[in-house]
Amino acid sequence: MKNIPKFNKLFLPFSLVASIFSSAWAQDKFVYKADLEKITQPGFYKVYLDPELVAKSQVDLSDLRIMDKKKNFVPYIRLQSLPSVKEDFLDFPILQTSENTDSITSIIIENRRGLLIRSLWLKLKNTAVSRKADVLGSDDRQRWFAIDEEVPLAQATAGNADSYLQSLSFPASNYKYFKVNVNNKQKSPLKILSAGIFSTETEDATFSLLPSPSVSRKDSSDKISYLQFRFKEKFQVNKLFVSIISPRYFRRTVMVFEVEGKERLLLSETVITSESRPEIVVSSKAQNFELQILNGDNPALEIASIQAWQLNEYILAYLEPSQNYQLLVGDKHALQPDYDLKFFGDSALRSASGIKHLGLEKNPLLKLAITKKSADYTLWLWVAIVLVLGLLSFSTWRMMGALKEKG
Repeated sequence: MKNIPKFNKLFLPFSLVASIFSSAWAQDKFVYKADLEKITQPGFYKVYLDPELVAKSQVDLSDLRIMDKKKNFVPYIRLQSLPSVKEDFLDFPILQTSENTDSITSIIIENRRGLLIRSLWLKLKNTAVSRKADVLGSDDRQRWFAIDEEVPLAQATAGNADSYLQSLSFPASNYKYFKVNVNNKQKSPLKILSAGIFSTETEDATFSLLPSPSVSRKDSSDKISYLQFRFKEKFQVNKLFVSIISPRYFRRTVMVFEVEGKERLLLSETVITSESRPEIVVSSKAQNFELQILNGDNPALEIASIQAWQLNEYILAYLEPSQNYQLLVGDKHALQPDYDLKFFGDSALRSASGIKHLGLEKNPLLKLAITKKSADYTLWLWVAIVLVLGLLSFSTWRMMGALKEKG
């Protein structure tokens, strides 16, 4: 048992060699850099990522970093230009309010933009009573016309707020003025705080046009047109547009494949028609693609060009004008960063200004760092080998001596 520590010491050099290997391979190797535009005020900025930069990064952008002039990494949030729905409450001015305890509470509101609406929302002070309302419309506030009658008003639900929203639905109307009469049933009136509608606005996704690919075509005897298109590097492709010259009317099934050597991965199968814009939605980061058009008994389509688009990519970060920032990409061993900023993105995005980065270039510091590490790595390797051999020889000599003494 006393000899075990001596043998354990033999493994120390191997551990040293392993730690040297681990330290060398754990270093970040960002191959490309791009300077950020200068800013004049501190705050949150939404940085647009050019397709060339996205092409140099990993598929999930896990190797993307923002570095300040002190070589520290700056937290950021990744954003994509996905379709979104924004809903806002549009207040309608209340022009007149009249309260009659014994009969009617009446309000007149103005639809200044002449919107075609199907409902009104009333903000009411909390109440637990039951009432019904009539809705009328007018264009001159003189003659009023019935829209809906005896619409039941709901009671307030449990909660911490002292008011609630009540919806009044009715046939679509675009009157300039609306009147709501609440029947008090000879009891105390309800308190109406405001009125309006919820407006919904859809924001479409935005895309960036990629550099034109080189295209080759073959119309086969199997009634299929094969179009091979190749980019200069692996771009992120999210949408294809096929510009078709003729015939005037067509409806064809198309398939899009990602090509890697002899392998083909089906990305999309859809129908393009002359009745709509011939766009094809895909999602792939690749260099080579194949488009197959099933012609059937129809003549082959005459195609002018194929355009490819990338869904716009952004990052959100807090930046200061006293710093010079760079974007770094191109480390295939980098892991996805996990920043606290992800919990505050919604509020930060409201005040963010948009900026871009400058041209992408090779990182000159990387070459120096790699050369230096390679020299040091070789030196330490030989030192470790000599050390291990020396310890093994010494241990063998001791063991042989001990055996002779026992013999």
